[in-house]
Amino acid sequence: MLLKQAGINSIIVSGSTDGVSHAWNVVELDNEYYHVDVTSDKITEQSKKYATHTYFNINDEKISNTHKKNEVFNYPECKATKYEYFDHEGYILKADDNIYTKLEKIISKQKKS
Repeated sequence: MLLKQAGINSIIVSGSTDGVSHAWNVVELDNEYYHVDVTSDKITEQSKKYATHTYFNINDEKISNTHKKNEVFNYPECKATKYEYFDHEGYILKADDNIYTKLEKIISKQKKS
């Protein structure tokens, strides 16, 4: 309902995680598809202080590590990475990044939020 109100096309995916029936969404952003599961981030002592977004705009490969889709339905392939939360927000360290500069940016961003 919230995605629809925001003008984002989405599909409910049925399946399981940790062997328990579960549902999450596939969303369409810029004509590409991503998995979004806002209910699967595990609560830990650390995450009580900070929101985690482990399952926010991820591809099929990453979601398949913990989630299993009901194969009866034909869901769109989710191969995109452009809007994957950690990459989009600059939290992924790449081979050509200067680690000190990158960490300064990440820490600065955390202090502002």
